[in-house]
Amino acid sequence: MKYVILGKDGDLYRFSFQEIVNNGGVYISDFFKSKNKFVSFIAKIHLSNKISKYINIPFKSFWLRKTFSKIPYDKDELCFIIFGDWIRIENSIYVTSILRKMFPGCKLVWFLLDLVKTIKPMYSTEPIDVFKFKSRFDLIVSYDRRDVEKYGLLYHPTVLSKIPLTGVENSPSYDVFFLAAYKGRLDKLIKICKILSGNGLKCGFFVYKVPKNRRVQVDGICYIDNPISYKDNIRMVSKSKCLLELIQTDSVGYTYRTSEALLYSKILITDNNAIKTAPFYDAQNIFLVDELDDKLLQLKDCILKGDEVVYNNAEIVKPMHFISVLNEQFLKSKR
Repeated sequence: MKYVILGKDGDLYRFSFQEIVNNGGVYISDFFKSKNKFVSFIAKIHLSNKISKYINIPFKSFWLRKTFSKIPYDKDELCFIIFGDWIRIENSIYVTSILRKMFPGCKLVWFLLDLVKTIKPMYSTEPIDVFKFKSRFDLIVSYDRRDVEKYGLLYHPTVLSKIPLTGVENSPSYDVFFLAAYKGRLDKLIKICKILSGNGLKCGFFVYKVPKNRRVQVDGICYIDNPISYKDNIRMVSKSKCLLELIQTDSVGYTYRTSEALLYSKILITDNNAIKTAPFYDAQNIFLVDELDDKLLQLKDCILKGDEVVYNNAEIVKPMHFISVLNEQFLKSKR
């Protein structure tokens, strides 16, 4: 079976699924892209979310069909892994129906990389209804176990590919590294930074989209206006000894920071208490924010020693493991 990922734009998501692409898969992030600038401009206007709020221009599916017609595989051997804006337009443009008609016999998988409650439709005021979508997909998979239980979905953690790097020697190194958008977590981040810095650890905490009136100056915290490229992020990950993860409220899913710790063999500090049930959990290398006061000396010793970090079952965050889980589910459905 050949895999086509209909996903979000941006290096993070492309690199996440790179292992599948390296094994013959295809990653598509744009509803339509053309070398002809005029045609691309027309498509952009036609598909514009802002314009559609005022006037619903019909026949948007035309651009999707143009894009899908370029997929270089036979119709009967395809599996589409779908997330991002491809899901957000489903209520209005019916991506799944188009794919079923163009590729009879294909498999459709919705991979939820966000909490269900955070997904807002485009071109529509109708909320995302996971139960309604179940009949449109062969599988719906979520990275968050609470959503899995609530909606009756299949579980798999967020996937990430380990990518080759150059220029690592020019990246700064930190004892503890963090990079994320603001999302209201600054007070917790400042507290953690002061604890770690006060105990002699060098923090490199980069936060973007922080309102200027919220930017408290603390050694170790850097406020940036734009995200750092994913390659630069991974360069800093590779040079750091420990990574800090702060999850969304109500989430128990592992973030990309957990996957980076597993793939790049780094110590992890996290506020995700559910990680204790993970098959890769290792109390020697994973520290909970709630337990920092009691385990600070152990954490500092681990970081300063610089011993090799090895996680069992780290392969569960790799894309090809995800593919093996999908194949297993498809086989079950045939029995």
